[in-house]
Amino acid sequence: MEAEITTEGLKIEGALVQPNPRDLHRVLGNGYRDIEIPLHGGKVRRIRVFDDFGFAYYLDETPPIVASVLFVLFPQDAPFGVGHAFNGRLRVNETSLTSDMPAARLPTTGSLQFKEQFGHKWQAATPTFSVWFSLRRRQNRAGKRVGTPKLTDVSICYDNLTGA
Repeated sequence: MEAEITTEGLKIEGALVQPNPRDLHRVLGNGYRDIEIPLHGGKVRRIRVFDDFGFAYYLDETPPIVASVLFVLFPQDAPFGVGHAFNGRLRVNETSLTSDMPAARLPTTGSLQFKEQFGHKWQAATPTFSVWFSLRRRQNRAGKRVGTPKLTDVSICYDNLTGA
């Protein structure tokens, strides 16, 4: 799978994918499992995990919109269990991303301009979405996090959409 995040949004196999379940399922199929997270006010956020792809998206129920899409590059540090690392090619600012990238090698300049945030995160914001790089130190055999933080996941978040 070829995926790219540009100033236009998320492209999969060269086609722009809108942040809705129908478009994502057209590309990914229906081989997913759901995780439910309770939210304030009795609402529920569902996470659809595509274990075979190393891909997930957060789905808000009312109305059913995709709040965020997550590419998991290092499953051991994913925010929830994912079967495999993203098994395709993910590009941002015309650079292929890998799980062994430290912050110094991230494509932080280009059409998407990233700024360093708290906790080894980088963010680029557009009027309709934001893109996040998350990095973490890897665990050694004793379980201690050591070394240079490396890229664990990339997300495109649509929570800041206006009028949605």
